[in-house]
Amino acid sequence: MKPSSLITLSAIALFCPSLLFAQQEEENSTQQNESNKPYEVVITSKPSRAYLRDLIEDVEEDFFEKFNEFNDDDMYDMYCYVYTPAMTHIKRRACEPLFMIKYRSQQSGDALFLMSAGGNGGVGNSLGSKLMGVYLPTEGEMRRNQKRYFETLTEKLEEAVRTNQEIGEIASVMEQLKYRLEHYNEN
Repeated sequence: MKPSSLITLSAIALFCPSLLFAQQEEENSTQQNESNKPYEVVITSKPSRAYLRDLIEDVEEDFFEKFNEFNDDDMYDMYCYVYTPAMTHIKRRACEPLFMIKYRSQQSGDALFLMSAGGNGGVGNSLGSKLMGVYLPTEGEMRRNQKRYFETLTEKLEEAVRTNQEIGEIASVMEQLKYRLEHYNEN
């Protein structure tokens, strides 16, 4: 063998392991960078009901946020919140328009005012007499009293879905997720 070929082979033998090591380090750093991402996507064949419910809430929040931007009348803006109904410790989530929130507040304020005035024109001073004559409408009655506002809200929502592509797509996704949750055991 010629001395120049021998030198070339020795150089290759010396540097190849380091090239191989460098390649392995690069692959390891790529894998490490991928694991440092701020999110992780887990693909399962069937998501849990809790995951679907959480996802529906997220999509609803996004839908109402986009609708509120699209809608020009603030009284029809939609707000979602968590509350605890009377006589329970179980929290619930509700989404409703501003006009309904204000109407409920007005009804509650009126009832509180009447109770503080005695409920019957100030006659009597016991709790029983304070409650007499004070009437707070039920949730269903308040909704019926706001029927024309709800009809207008429905028209505004339908128009937003029909004319705004982004809102329409979000509504479609929300509908699919709700269908999937309702038919969870059938899949």
